[in-house]
Amino acid sequence: MSNYIIYDQTEKGRAAILAGTVTQPYLRFLQLVDGTRSVAELETVARPGELEQTIRYLIQQGYISKTSETTLSDFSVSNFTDPFSQAALTEDMFTELKRRAVDELLEKFGEHARPLIVKIQNCLTPQEMRACLRAAQNDIAGGPDAEVVRQFVQRVGRNLV
Repeated sequence: MSNYIIYDQTEKGRAAILAGTVTQPYLRFLQLVDGTRSVAELETVARPGELEQTIRYLIQQGYISKTSETTLSDFSVSNFTDPFSQAALTEDMFTELKRRAVDELLEKFGEHARPLIVKIQNCLTPQEMRACLRAAQNDIAGGPDAEVVRQFVQRVGRNLV
């Protein structure tokens, strides 16, 4: 699947959202498909392997259709060199990224992660979140969970590419 394809909701897709007949995770992606985001942008909030199956399902159900395909020259270089840039993430994608980060922190570290969770939830931009994650990684650098935190910070960054 090309990362440069852009999909939009069909009339059937918009009606399904309003009727509440689409289940998760399909609903979340159907709501994100807006005729302007490329597959590469949608992939920033997908789990590995999730997006291709989800898009295939949404197409088969007639909820989305391909509207265009961009080329690499249509993207600014900053989108690819700085995955936390404002241009690379829309507001709802950034919100979803923060939600996933918080869920994972709670799962791995429980209430010990509460100070970092609060900081992440208060981040208003991807740049603030990057600084927050780097600070957390530095704060825990010598502790017993240092490697787990380092891997978490790297994975969050990788998911934004």
